[in-house]
Amino acid sequence: MGHAGPAPRPAAPAGPGLRNARDPHRPSRSLASHDHKTGVTQLRRSPDRRGRRSPQYSAGPPPVRVSRCPPTAAPAFGDLKPKQGIPRTKFTISGSHFGDTQGLGTVRFGSTYAEMDSWSDTSISAYVPSGLSVATFKVSVTGASGTDAGGSSYDVMDPGPALSRTGWTATTSDTSPYNDGPGDMLDGNSGTRYSSGTGQYEGLWIQADMGQTQTSTCPRTEPTGPRVLP
Repeated sequence: MGHAGPAPRPAAPAGPGLRNARDPHRPSRSLASHDHKTGVTQLRRSPDRRGRRSPQYSAGPPPVRVSRCPPTAAPAFGDLKPKQGIPRTKFTISGSHFGDTQGLGTVRFGSTYAEMDSWSDTSISAYVPSGLSVATFKVSVTGASGTDAGGSSYDVMDPGPALSRTGWTATTSDTSPYNDGPGDMLDGNSGTRYSSGTGQYEGLWIQADMGQTQTSTCPRTEPTGPRVLP
């Protein structure tokens, strides 16, 4: 009569957890620790009969790597042209690292902000603010990041008495569809200006008809005396 062999071991229970590498039916004795601040749980097996420990196991969110952006170059003022003019005169500032777009960038005459015309990383165009008195002003430039870029000085000049424009008319080859037509050249208001509504091209023209002979002193072009405008 034969003898039956040893009874088979029952199947290993399903479910999470660490198992003994040599005997999958025997759960490993493990110690668990959880860090509530980092959300990491560490599982560490207790020593086996020979005093050996298995590697530690960790569970939790992956580590976050923080990289620093390279420092950006500071904006630097280069030159200002022209360095004098009357209110509403357009000027250009050259330099470097102003920023591709204006952002927090500004141009100030003392404490008065200039109206911007265009902005790029190396050039800024703007207008001398209206209402400034005849004086020398400190022009300060701030880059798009809000960092000071330096500046220069600008002499605001007296435009002098204006000729009477009674009866004057203005015509142009092109007129903007917006409210800045030829009449803005004759209204005596430095806060308005004429716009053609198009880029420059050969044949673009402006004509002002004064209706009669006018006499004007032009010290910058005719320093010896008055000039008669037909």
